[in-house]
Amino acid sequence: MDTTMHKRIPGLDVLRTLCLFFVLTQHSFMFTDAYFPEFRIMWIMSHYALDLFCILSGFLIAGIIEKRYRETNKITFSDMLTFYKRRSFKILPMYYIVIAICLFLSNIGWYYPKDFSWKFLVFLQNLHRGDFHFLPHTHSLTIQEWFCLLFPLTILFLFKFLPKSEYNPILIGAFIWMAVGFVNRWIVHSHGVESWDIEIRKTILTRIDAVIYGVLFYFIQLHFSEFLKKNKLKLLLVSFTLYLLATYILAQKYSPFFNNVVYYSLVTFIVSFALPYFIHLKLPEQPQKIFTFIGLSSYSIYLIHLPLLYIIFDRIQATNKCESLLFLVGMLLLTNIVGMLFYIFVENPIMKLRDK
Repeated sequence: MDTTMHKRIPGLDVLRTLCLFFVLTQHSFMFTDAYFPEFRIMWIMSHYALDLFCILSGFLIAGIIEKRYRETNKITFSDMLTFYKRRSFKILPMYYIVIAICLFLSNIGWYYPKDFSWKFLVFLQNLHRGDFHFLPHTHSLTIQEWFCLLFPLTILFLFKFLPKSEYNPILIGAFIWMAVGFVNRWIVHSHGVESWDIEIRKTILTRIDAVIYGVLFYFIQLHFSEFLKKNKLKLLLVSFTLYLLATYILAQKYSPFFNNVVYYSLVTFIVSFALPYFIHLKLPEQPQKIFTFIGLSSYSIYLIHLPLLYIIFDRIQATNKCESLLFLVGMLLLTNIVGMLFYIFVENPIMKLRDK
């Protein structure tokens, strides 16, 4: 199964770049917290960005599956093995390399989080709780990886045992996983939630449906592409406005049931309607090349940025407001540069092996 849905969409690299910027900036605020604690309000944007990352993954995976089905009128186990192979070459090498580096640095006292366990090796560190400190930003990666493992298997099963009709098995699979995420949050809610962030937002069981709304949106885009293209800016503004409204309700804590169960079903669907703006975004050639490179490097940058921030923050801290702002800018530049170097010299050479 070819894992490229179509030719690369430049606007989605712009989206990746913006999402990466918001997440990296939010984490880099550790250098400005002492002088500008109000900067932390940007968590609203970083959460929005993480949801978009998940939705984008679902959108692209749906494109891969649908394209293969359209070409062959079937999905086979061999197709899934090809998908898993290509996905593994993208995700696993850099992930395990970063784990190995952090374990080494932890043993020599350079990287302070010490709660590594075997669960990190199989992406289970946040199965039901997200309160780990060793590579804490991987909570969203594990959700995506378990989805990428389980959803194709679900589709394969449905293709085999359901009567064939256009896209039905894929959409049925999507609705199944939406229900799984909703029910899991309801179960956790019914047992009492002490920490929404640890028990709801960052766990695999309660966020396994985070990616599925990208799958659903792929089919919305497929059938209503002209409407979405014509109204892309309006949809972006409406999406963000409704996200802010839902997040305001969340912050006010009016209803534990809304916060724990409904919020992520509602918000992830809302956020998905930001995609059309970026799908149809046109760029001049030179900016397009820049955003494409950042998009390609984004996984390495994301993986490496937080350990790098921890290491530096543990040794150097600002002594005044001006220094804290300089550190903020410097850390953003440094994490991007180091991540890009990892992409050029580690991730990309490994990726080239997957087609051999």
